[in-house]
Order: sequence, then C-alpha cells, then structure tokens
Amino acid sequence: MLQTITQQAAPVQIQACTNDCAFAVLENAQRLVAGSMLEQDPTASRYFMLVADIYASLVETYYLYSEEDLVPVNVITDAIIKHFDSEFPEDASIYEDLVANTDLVAIKLENLL
Repeated sequence: MLQTITQQAAPVQIQACTNDCAFAVLENAQRLVAGSMLEQDPTASRYFMLVADIYASLVETYYLYSEEDLVPVNVITDAIIKHFDSEFPEDASIYEDLVANTDLVAIKLENLL
C-alpha cells in the first residue's frame, strides 16, 4: 500500500547582506547609468544598454526586499550577471564598479559565472 508523507526540507544556509549594502549596489548602478551617454557608436551604446538593464534589474530586486533587514546575496548577483555575455570579458569591470565599497566586493565575478 502506498502512502503520502510530508518531508521537511533541510535548512539551507545562504549568504545575505544588509539592506544598506543592497542599496549601495543600487546607488553604484545609478552612478554608472548617469555617467553613460547614449551614442551612435555601437560599443558605447552596448555599454549604456548593459548598465541600464542591470540598473533596472537591481531596482526590481531591491524593492522586492526593501522591507527586509537582510537580502540574499544571490538575488543581487543574479540580477547583475544575467546581463553579462561571455563574448565581452571587459564587462567584468562593470561588476567591480557595482560592488565597489560594499561587502559584496569579496565575491569575485569568476566565482559566479
């Protein structure tokens, strides 16, 4: 005879940062967008679209967790790296700019890809 049982999921540890740290990453993204110009040059335009898309993803992510004291690190990093393309290794500097002066600076991009 078959029976249905309910199993409890095992606790999983995740890295989390403070809401202030998440907001600092968002502010860094806003600075990158503000410092960019949309140009006719495809490389400059690609950069502008990349930082704008990352900023949009970070805004959405931040406000999903804005009332929480802690934010899972992976939701922040996922919002960033989903826009990166392996054809452009120079995009790594964008990640470094985004996490500059935050606790996330310890997390290297190579470990996320």
